[in-house]
Amino acid sequence: LPFIYELNYQHKNAKIEIWFPDKVTYEAIKKNYFLYKTGRKMGNFFIISNSHLKGINAIFYKLFILVKLTLLAIKSQFTNVYFIHFKLLDFAPFHLLKLINAKRTFLAENFPYGYTQLQQDINYFKHVPFKLNNKNKNLLEFSGNWLEVDKYNKNIISYGIPKKSKNWINFIEKIAAQNFKEEFKKLQIKNEAEIIPIMLGTFDGLLHQINNKIQIQLLEESLETISSLKIRIPIFIKPHVITDMAILKKIVKNFSNLRIFITFLHPMILATRSRVVICNDYTTTLNDFHIMGSSTIEYAGYSKEALRMTKNGSTRPDYVDFFINKDKEMLKRTISSLFTKKRRKKAKYMHFSKVEAMSKFLI
Repeated sequence: LPFIYELNYQHKNAKIEIWFPDKVTYEAIKKNYFLYKTGRKMGNFFIISNSHLKGINAIFYKLFILVKLTLLAIKSQFTNVYFIHFKLLDFAPFHLLKLINAKRTFLAENFPYGYTQLQQDINYFKHVPFKLNNKNKNLLEFSGNWLEVDKYNKNIISYGIPKKSKNWINFIEKIAAQNFKEEFKKLQIKNEAEIIPIMLGTFDGLLHQINNKIQIQLLEESLETISSLKIRIPIFIKPHVITDMAILKKIVKNFSNLRIFITFLHPMILATRSRVVICNDYTTTLNDFHIMGSSTIEYAGYSKEALRMTKNGSTRPDYVDFFINKDKEMLKRTISSLFTKKRRKKAKYMHFSKVEAMSKFLI
């Protein structure tokens, strides 16, 4: 979305379409009304799969999408139509769009902050070299360290991280107050100046963790620590689409002394009112908080083998300010120290002169 926002900012007359692979992905985005509302203002939404429909509706919808894509392919031969994809156009039957419009089709990096070799190794818990993606001529890179592509490709656009765009950050800070006003109203509590966000992922164990239940224990210990410090600031817990909501609600119920609320606000919106954010295993949302000036804590449960791989740190030390591996006292001291300081630091934005690199292709 920040990339689309910057593109729209620089090319206001461009017509934008956003295609979702299925209804599940679309509904996950729709829960985050900031993403949904902002995206809808800039472009039209389409869902490719018809799996959410039945009978005659599924047939008609499939025909509609087929006709829509066919017209788009034909239009690309006579006007400047650009396809930006995240590997979908590498596979049949969608690869036909790339073949028809090869000159104006770009494979985009699917991790705007990049995905490191250490993350790859921790994910598989062994060294796994990246496979080179050589199915695309034109490449759109965000992180500056895209390990899946040929760095010597002459058609690679080194765009920069869209979330660091001054235009995007100014937009976030401009609309944050209204988003919080609506959120507090929905939660039926008074509008407050500060919150503590906790970002979630899965409650299932991961290969690099101590055991299969450690995520639950880490969340409970995080809440216990906040409780012991007698911090009365509202705690906004943001679930991931893979978070088991039944488990989360059970945990929250056990901490009735805390002001805990479940939210689907965008992380960068949450960051505008938080000096600290906590997660119980690394998540890319920490990067959002980091560039917005919030202090980031990864309160983790890495195994001894994983700690050897990471050299006793996070899988992404460049975006984690405090890595604490299952040490409640250290967590308590860290949070206490952060709450004796002033509010969050200033956002780390960049001027997007690099957008000019994209402009030369939009002709």
